[in-house]
Amino acid sequence: MFCVYCGFALADQASFCAGCGAAVSLRRVQTLSSSDEGRVDGLISNVKTMLSTQEFLSHSELVGVLNGLGNAKLSVEQLAVLVDFATDQYCRWHVRWLFSPAVAPDTTAANEYERWQFLNERLTNSLVALVPAVREPQQRACKLKALQFAIQARLRHDGKDLTKEIGRQTTGWFAHGLNALGFRNAAERAMQQAIFPTGSVGADE
Repeated sequence: MFCVYCGFALADQASFCAGCGAAVSLRRVQTLSSSDEGRVDGLISNVKTMLSTQEFLSHSELVGVLNGLGNAKLSVEQLAVLVDFATDQYCRWHVRWLFSPAVAPDTTAANEYERWQFLNERLTNSLVALVPAVREPQQRACKLKALQFAIQARLRHDGKDLTKEIGRQTTGWFAHGLNALGFRNAAERAMQQAIFPTGSVGADE
């Protein structure tokens, strides 16, 4: 079982979450046996549908899926779907927070991206335990996805048409972003100045 507020793993019969202190509902979610493949497939299918919506979703959506899965044994492919979903939402919410005004940060986005980050790291570690070689590609994919969302957000912020501006604007921004993947401070700062609006959380970090 996982807390619907913070995603923290709950101890059996726990009355309160050790992660955030929230009271645990008395209603217990029915767990699945490893043989209930149809049910697992249905939940994974639901995750794929949520992933395809390309919308901001609460971390409680994934927590609900994890609670529904219970102790079911997932395949690498199924676990990868959960990782993709968590990565997508973590990056979306993180970028939304970075684009919010530094003087009045989006607290909802901050809360959600932190919860999604926790879930993303937990699921990624589970996937890496099965396939160690995926850690580096997954980290790189996460950075590129965040960069993609940041570029799209900047274009929307500037009121420009994505299809007209993508060729002219994106090349320079991607150059800064790809350099930043090496964690070079100067490159990261250049990317921040190129992408995040003045006065935003991202520009001021």
